[in-house]
Amino acid sequence: MTAPALRLERFLARLYTDPDLRAAFLGDPRATALAAGLSPEDADALGRIDRVGLELAADSFARKRARRGHR
Repeated sequence: MTAPALRLERFLARLYTDPDLRAAFLGDPRATALAAGLSPEDADALGRIDRVGLELAADSFARKRARRGHR
């Protein structure tokens, strides 16, 4: 996996699991993605993410972690 692809994958993982990052991202997707070191193209693509789907998935992941006893 290339470094940019790995950076994108890690950002997405954090986006689904880190409420503070998600809030910052939802406030300004492009700036948050660029600050995380993503390319302008990836930042623009992420700006078009399904926000409702993002929140639903993040909520689902949080419930699964809670059932397993993780934070």
